[in-house]
Amino acid sequence: MNKITFAMAPAALLLVAQTAVADVSNFGFHGYFRSGMGSSDKGGDQVCFGLPGVSKYRFGNECSSYGELQLSADVAKIKDGPTFNYTLMLGYYTNNSNSSVAGGSEPIGIDARQNFVSVTGVGEGALKNANFWMGRRYYQRHDVHINDFFYWSQRGVGAGVENLAVGPGKLHLAFLRSYNDTTSGAGGNGAGNTGNSLDIRYSDLPVNPDGKLEFGIDLRSADRTKIAGNAHVKDGFLATVEHTQSNILGGYNKLALQYGRDAGANLATNDPGSFNFTTTGLKAWRVVEQLVIQPSNRFSAMGTFIYEDSELAANSSRKWTSIGVRPMWHWAEYWSSAFELGHDRVKYDKPGNVLDGKTATLTKFTIAPLILRPGTGFWQRPELRLFATFAKWNENANIAASQAGAIGNNLTGSLGYAGTTSGRTIGAQVEAWF
Repeated sequence: MNKITFAMAPAALLLVAQTAVADVSNFGFHGYFRSGMGSSDKGGDQVCFGLPGVSKYRFGNECSSYGELQLSADVAKIKDGPTFNYTLMLGYYTNNSNSSVAGGSEPIGIDARQNFVSVTGVGEGALKNANFWMGRRYYQRHDVHINDFFYWSQRGVGAGVENLAVGPGKLHLAFLRSYNDTTSGAGGNGAGNTGNSLDIRYSDLPVNPDGKLEFGIDLRSADRTKIAGNAHVKDGFLATVEHTQSNILGGYNKLALQYGRDAGANLATNDPGSFNFTTTGLKAWRVVEQLVIQPSNRFSAMGTFIYEDSELAANSSRKWTSIGVRPMWHWAEYWSSAFELGHDRVKYDKPGNVLDGKTATLTKFTIAPLILRPGTGFWQRPELRLFATFAKWNENANIAASQAGAIGNNLTGSLGYAGTTSGRTIGAQVEAWF
């Protein structure tokens, strides 16, 4: 990842934007960001509460700044023919801490999260609304917002076609490729896993009034020549089916079922370079339920339930259960209050390990009495929040965090929480998308 200082970022974006506007049409600027500050009851910086290896409930519980700035434009158009569009997304991340580099400045890592060209209008019939693309991109991401859990998505460099009209629904085909190689480059030996993903999806299949199904199969394979030490290579798959029900109390309900084997057993649908191709016999399944309601302009809420049973390594497995809810009360067009309650449990099956047969638990509660936002809908942003967060966990959570490499052998990673099982933070946060 290339590193540039934050001061350089606006100038770089302005240069790109000025160049684009001069030569293209249908110029667009979109993005997402969050940032905040806080302190803990131990007298230090804000800490975040979540069990290791699983998603945490994020409201008043994020200890970093993150942003995505996206530029897009039509760069070429053939009369009565295709339109060519270019998209660039720059992402940045910082942990909100002081840097140890000389001078005390904190660099921000910026990279191209998306960088691709798409083409529409290439034909009639099944191709009428089809979108052909090639490059690096986030591909058809599905997530649970309140715990930032991306349960069905892809990213990497690839090519594909979306929105092919096939039968009553739409067909989407994509091939993505990336690698996990920490020794490549100058002086490196290039050892690592090059992963390939053939992603096939069929969406928008009507099955009941206001209800639609989406099916997907992710076929995963590895380049044999890139496996270090000629380790055994085992391909795999991840299968997903999701039902979306619209018009429920002003919102919607989504229910997803997933099953993975071998290289698909981690159920992670991110970078193909992170897939495990060297361990056989792995399997996992997961159910994800989420509900968003807005019965009136005075009240909205989101809730979720997740259960995952996964065998992540030989003779080792875990069962993750998560349930959470975020209700909001909208007192005026611009003023709201909310709280978020989330509970996570992870039961371990690790023969010979101190956690074998044990369950790590954590409950997090956040109250935000003052929220400024431009409307009363659940998804209205920007949102400026004042919050107080309380968390309680058990000793098994500390043990799990210690085995995951947390500082101080405790869940928060802060030395001040060593040997403790509860914590509190207060702070302020902004979140926006546009």
